[in-house]
Amino acid sequence: MNKSDILIIVCIAAVLMMAVAFFVVPAPNNGNVDHGDLTILDSDENIVQGLTLTYHIKDSNGRGHAYAKTVVTEVIGDDVKFINTYKGEWNNESDIELSSFSRSAFPFDYTDSSEIPEGVTVKAEGDRYRINGVFTEKFEPDYKKYTFRNLIITLDGTDTVKSVSGQVIDEYTFTIDDEDYEIITDTYTYKTKDSELYADWDFEGSAHYVVTKDDFFDESVIYPFSPDEFEGATITESTEKLGNLDIKVYTVNGEVRTGELTEKYEDYKLYVYEGYIISVSGKIDGDDWRSDITVKINN
Repeated sequence: MNKSDILIIVCIAAVLMMAVAFFVVPAPNNGNVDHGDLTILDSDENIVQGLTLTYHIKDSNGRGHAYAKTVVTEVIGDDVKFINTYKGEWNNESDIELSSFSRSAFPFDYTDSSEIPEGVTVKAEGDRYRINGVFTEKFEPDYKKYTFRNLIITLDGTDTVKSVSGQVIDEYTFTIDDEDYEIITDTYTYKTKDSELYADWDFEGSAHYVVTKDDFFDESVIYPFSPDEFEGATITESTEKLGNLDIKVYTVNGEVRTGELTEKYEDYKLYVYEGYIISVSGKIDGDDWRSDITVKINN
């Protein structure tokens, strides 16, 4: 899972991440957060075998959490081999359209018995379609495998989806070559309430890549600060101390619009070192979040 993939995934999961801006941790000077040795970010020369960067995200309301970790496995000249791993869960995600389960949007037309792929069974019960089994789409050398566990799609007598329940597991790979590839698994458990579709979402994955030292930190699980992510809001800048380090603090207030999504930020502080976000604290639409990174070299 590369940088763009994780941004997309957590955005789908009720805006779990937008360049780390959707997570909150205590301020570095009062939260007793161990960020490890942040001075490693000072120079690309500090990128060595065993360098580990970790990122923990947790919703204060208990809806979800996620862990991400980068480990450098080998450094050869200017090339860095590393593994990014991700694991987390998000409950009661509501940013899903029932129409994404229509027969035209689904991987196959479940209403047409001649279109049901091998390994999948569909039991029609009037306008209810109960789907079980495993279906794999191959895109050599990659694939996407769907596992359906008692997935029930109910139509309203036409092609419009009325409700969805059950579970879908998506497993897929993306391969560039023997050293650059990704493996990702998402598990969605669906339910419909008051004509709204909700899902509990679990995910895990790993990405194996080789990049140059210049690109390494940007391809790891830490994120650079970009004021463009908060267009429309007011941003003020200050400086605080974390030990002997000067930390830039950017405070965001106002409404931020991303596509069709508008959110209100209140005293939202991003703590930044060497251009990378190490902590955030504040409110988005009245909700508190928590997150922090650590940077260490493990021998």
